Amino acid sequence: MEPVVAAALINGPITLLVGTLTYHVGRSQTRSAKQTALETAQSSYQTTLEAARRAPQREAYAQLVSSTRLYLARTHHVLEAAKQLDEHAEPAGGFNVDDRSGLLVPMKEIGLIPEITSKLTSWINQANAPAPVLEAAAVVCLEGPVGGVTRAAEKVERLAEALHDRLSNAGHWPEREEKKPDPDRSTEAHNELEHAIGIFIKVARAHLNGHQPLPGVLPQQQRRPRPVGKRGRRFLFLAR
Repeated sequence: MEPVVAAALINGPITLLVGTLTYHVGRSQTRSAKQTALETAQSSYQTTLEAARRAPQREAYAQLVSSTRLYLARTHHVLEAAKQLDEHAEPAGGFNVDDRSGLLVPMKEIGLIPEITSKLTSWINQANAPAPVLEAAAVVCLEGPVGGVTRAAEKVERLAEALHDRLSNAGHWPEREEKKPDPDRSTEAHNELEHAIGIFIKVARAHLNGHQPLPGVLPQQQRRPRPVGKRGRRFLFLAR
């Protein structure tokens, strides 16, 4: 047999095998490149959606914080007035308890002058306007996300209403209650609301600075690798 013919017979199958391997390796690499491009596109899409979603959330959070701080600042100046009214609270029957004797005596003997009471009450009512806080909290609950942020906003809403009720009832002694209202109750409610908005700020900041995936969209690091069959692994090994 001629050497040229023998070489052709030997090299022919080898060339065919190499060509086949090269073809399959190229297909595998193409699939891998397509998968990488798809993951990159999905990651970019997720980032865009998160930015679009968090923009109105950030505005809602900022509005709740600013409204609450303004309400706290305004009511802070009337806490002493509420305390004075509660210290001289008038029972429903028009009598009060004398601190010295412990006996019920007419309000006119130990209470505040009506003109002073009216002035303090008017001063409190001018500052006691929590409506912007309640509206901002409702928007936060609408924007979400449901969870820590909405729970913190709801707590701010409840405590703003509680502070409003305490200030509105300053100086009033319900008939069913035996003891005089705590003079510090408005201050305590004010401190609780201040603490609650601080917690909301921390929770909102953690959400805005975090990287939570959107529902139905997995982050790239959580995607399961595409399985490669035995044939594909053999071709990749031979190509190294």
